[in-house]
Amino acid sequence: MERGSVVKNIYVCILVSFAFLSGTAEAAVVNSTALSVEGEQDGVSSLGPSAQYYGAGVVFEVHEDLESVAMSIDLICLNDPCSGEVFLTRNDVINGISIASLEDGALFSGGGEQTFFGAGLDLVAGIYSLSISWREGFGGWWGTTVPDFQGDGRVSYIRDGFMETFDNGFSPQASWIENAVYDTGITITADKYVPPVTHVPLPAGSVLLLTGLALLGLRRRLS
Repeated sequence: MERGSVVKNIYVCILVSFAFLSGTAEAAVVNSTALSVEGEQDGVSSLGPSAQYYGAGVVFEVHEDLESVAMSIDLICLNDPCSGEVFLTRNDVINGISIASLEDGALFSGGGEQTFFGAGLDLVAGIYSLSISWREGFGGWWGTTVPDFQGDGRVSYIRDGFMETFDNGFSPQASWIENAVYDTGITITADKYVPPVTHVPLPAGSVLLLTGLALLGLRRRLS
């Protein structure tokens, strides 16, 4: 190998090593579960226009600002067609709130797992309620009597309840009672930023040592 090529290769190796040891990786964004109510599905109440209750809701607290928030619930349809509305409000729905606290809304139909919102829904820290009003058919919203609360700690479960009366076509403004039998299931996900990993730069003495070793190797190759 020619002398110029040897020198070039050694310098390239030194520069690449320094860049790796002192470089900074870019921050990453991952979708993370902020809250999930796990457990056997052994709790459900009849919901519908002619059922025991008109709807149901879950109250939870967001501890820090969230981005791209999605919420999933598991419904059971016992009499087709099952459909209704979903409301996300910023307050404790069981204490009674007005339409002014509405954050977002959606529609549901049928049974099974239903996911609402997602990209574009950002929430600031505070107390929120996700409630549904059952307009057609009847069914239920699954829950568990032995809840296992999972998540990364950004959201915590407060309580849940049932809508006894239906007023003004806006379920969160209706009359609610607290559910004292089981905890209604819900999963809340949101984007989470993973901070970059910064490599610690080499001390000055280590830099001199590496440079000396590289030059020693160069001298041996050229001799």
